[in-house]
Amino acid sequence: MNERFSHLGGNGGTWRDRAADVIPGGSSTGSKRPDVLFGSRGNDVDLPTHYERAEGCTVIAADGRRFLDCGMALGAVAIGYADAAVTRAVQAAAAAGNVSLLPHRLEVEVAEQLVELIPCAEMVRFLRTGAEATAAAIRMARTATGRRHVIACGYFGWLDWCSAGDGVPHTMQDDISWVPFDDVASLDAAVAARGHELAAIIVEPLIHQIASVAWLRAARTACDRIGAVLVFDEIKTAFRVRTGGVQDPGTTSDYMSYCFPQWMSLYQHQRLLQHPRLAPDWLRERSIFDDYPRRRPFDLEHLWWPDPPWLQERMEYRMSPVISMIGRVLDSGEVEMTSVARLDLSPQREGPATNWHALLLDEHGRTLARAPLFRLVTHGGRCGCGGGHRDVDLDAPPFAFRAHLPNVARGASLHIIGPKEQKWVREAPRREIRFASEDARVDGERLHLRWEAEAGEGEQPQVWAQWSRGRDQHWNALAVDLRDGRAELPLDGLPPGQVLVRLLAHDGFDTVASDVMALELPQRAPVMAIIHPREGQTLRSNHPFQVAGNATETDGQPLAGESIRWLLDGHQVGRGRELWLTGPPRGRHELLAQVQWQGGIAEATVRFMTEDPERPEDARYATDVR
Repeated sequence: MNERFSHLGGNGGTWRDRAADVIPGGSSTGSKRPDVLFGSRGNDVDLPTHYERAEGCTVIAADGRRFLDCGMALGAVAIGYADAAVTRAVQAAAAAGNVSLLPHRLEVEVAEQLVELIPCAEMVRFLRTGAEATAAAIRMARTATGRRHVIACGYFGWLDWCSAGDGVPHTMQDDISWVPFDDVASLDAAVAARGHELAAIIVEPLIHQIASVAWLRAARTACDRIGAVLVFDEIKTAFRVRTGGVQDPGTTSDYMSYCFPQWMSLYQHQRLLQHPRLAPDWLRERSIFDDYPRRRPFDLEHLWWPDPPWLQERMEYRMSPVISMIGRVLDSGEVEMTSVARLDLSPQREGPATNWHALLLDEHGRTLARAPLFRLVTHGGRCGCGGGHRDVDLDAPPFAFRAHLPNVARGASLHIIGPKEQKWVREAPRREIRFASEDARVDGERLHLRWEAEAGEGEQPQVWAQWSRGRDQHWNALAVDLRDGRAELPLDGLPPGQVLVRLLAHDGFDTVASDVMALELPQRAPVMAIIHPREGQTLRSNHPFQVAGNATETDGQPLAGESIRWLLDGHQVGRGRELWLTGPPRGRHELLAQVQWQGGIAEATVRFMTEDPERPEDARYATDVR
């Protein structure tokens, strides 16, 4: 033992103190530091900081105390610790020689399965960490496009290219723009500002909730239009939502990155996990819950599960009239404005407040409204792994910002002022903007827009496009920052049938809507997805298993569950988004999900196998975790 620590002996000192002496923060994983793991109780000496071993759902601390673990190793271990089948598989791999001059054949087999399962995959590269995977994707995107800039939303690791932590040069942030999650307008505005130098858009498609189809397709459309690369980071979500990831054929990304699933939704947990121990008849091992009286037998039909997303009530937000200002403060201190628009929205704080402010003044220079600039920073999943902003000079450029000024009057000028001096100003034009003409038509799978807007002096107005199902319905974003009096947009995300379209022109002081244009959009095939079973999966014959899938309209709205028809090996077995079936006899099988629509039948297919654990050659599957 090193003399420096010899006074501790084999058991001397607490593990918390010993770790603090030799490991920064007491843990090499930021999420496992006591202050992060236990929050305000991080200094409570009664809480464990290190474990000796873990079995099933029990963690045995270094001092011998036993704990029921609800953290699941930050969500990575869903079937329990030290699972016998997993342990045997690891031992077998080690016994076979797990490192060699040559790559193992399993590397090829796994890559082939991923290429088959992931819609965008043509080739696969394995890396050791999620940070390396996302960094590699960005490097390839920059190489392929010859450009540098990246638009990002999410947490992508601690490497310099995506971190604002201590020790990272401020210039690293010059090549990245951060946008809010699931905000189409902000994404389109960022693309409009940096599109000419854009190498990639990288997003986490699921953070606290799954992103809307409109947002993901806006990213896909923007990348296609300007020749940039779309990257979905699914390090934390992996295959938890759909087979192949959080994407459908309309939002397929160019690169995907996967790692352990750090977060898991209860809804997907009960639908996607098909380990035999979770089957209704698998109650062989004693559980701590055996000591609790049961009010009724184990009955699948009466278990409580959370409602699926399409049945949950939508959260209503209080809308307020604001002047939305989005831009960047450059290294020089100059302000580069991306978007200035007056609209009704629910203002969200999206970062720490700075001492920079946005102001609306009247013609006499009096302040009508004032709001701070919020610095848009990367703060990941709040797991403590990445850089934060606690020790960062929030006023120091460069940084991206958003401000929401109360829209109390038209005013005479808009200003951005720094801690010391004014940095940006826009004067109100004497004439309001107006549309002289507008036109919309559909040609195949494309929407063509033309307009002529007469602007006042000064800044040219920004033009946005919106759509609605009816005049009394909510208006939805379609595209922002349209220029040159014409635009060609895909029909992705728009419903079939009659749709209303309008244009908005704004210069920061006035927002003017065009006449409403009615369009008749063609019917397109619904989007189908089979969630379980997975392609190539092996199930147990003569045992219950769940069939789960979904079908949505082209605008992302789910179809009625009863419209989904399931066929197993050519025979109809039921309807609905979910079914419980009995595993068919041993062999290969084909499962189809079908929906009838005006143009015919839309369908999705998976092929799987069943094995009989009673047969000697299949007995290994009794504890298989595939």
